[in-house]
Amino acid sequence: MYKNDEELISAYLDNELDEKERKQVEDRLGKDEAFATAFASFEMQDSSLIKAYSKIDNKPLSPELDALVQSLKAPQETPTSKKSSGWKTLLPIAASIAMVAVLAPFFIYQEQTPVITQLDALNTIPSGQTITIKNEQRLFLSMSFKDSAQRWCREYFVDRGNQSSHEIACKSGNQWQTEISVDAEFPDANQFMPASSNTALIDSWIDSNIEGDVLSIEQENALVPTTDR
Repeated sequence: MYKNDEELISAYLDNELDEKERKQVEDRLGKDEAFATAFASFEMQDSSLIKAYSKIDNKPLSPELDALVQSLKAPQETPTSKKSSGWKTLLPIAASIAMVAVLAPFFIYQEQTPVITQLDALNTIPSGQTITIKNEQRLFLSMSFKDSAQRWCREYFVDRGNQSSHEIACKSGNQWQTEISVDAEFPDANQFMPASSNTALIDSWIDSNIEGDVLSIEQENALVPTTDR
């Protein structure tokens, strides 16, 4: 005898039931929707299914999982009665419900994950990195330095899709102010920055305003606002 439904379902999935017991489980799946849902949820967590995922390229899907995949591809008809639907019809529907329950928190998290803005990046991202920012733009942070007024200044490139620019912004209080911006090619994967007359304008501005040496990563981190650490 099995103490509870979990033990019974586990025995069924592990092929530990005899023919009569398996038939009883299958009959119950066709009549008891709550049991069918529990069966589908338990099957998705079964260790044998987890192992199957790791060999997915070399091993065919189980009949139950294949039924689930097919059920997700096509709209399900609402059965007019539990008896007429049969356990093989209820199983993929129940499995679909279980899958939604498992994946829903992931999609909610994805929806709520904030997208970093250019100002956030200037405040928190170390130099030498290329990142994606709001509106699917790319940002390459080249270096940091202090100007003669002891403001934190950053040199960077922005790729807006149809136009890219080479810029310098300096921070006064809590505000970043763009000091110079010129059209320029976005650095390639090796962070190579092609020379141009516009780049020369940036270099000239830096030479005229930089105080001391280029900041190290440690010095940049020391400038990150406490609330962003």
